[in-house]
Amino acid sequence: DWSHSTRSLNHLCDLEIPKPVGHGEIDILIGSDYYEEPLLPLEHHIGKPGEPVGVKTPLGWTIVRHVPGETDECRGC
Repeated sequence: DWSHSTRSLNHLCDLEIPKPVGHGEIDILIGSDYYEEPLLPLEHHIGKPGEPVGVKTPLGWTIVRHVPGETDECRGC
């Protein structure tokens, strides 16, 4: 739940970050022929190196951050 974490980061504290869906419900399905349009970035809020980045898309704000250990092992995959 990023809604609490972003309050301590100056570059993200003013963003409206929705809370995650409570029960794993699916809100929307997007067909592959329209996949890129709703995910095109409209705006970025970038902080210091290593901090999460706020990305605004036509669907709203999302937070993007590298998770150490998750992709480090597969750089050559």
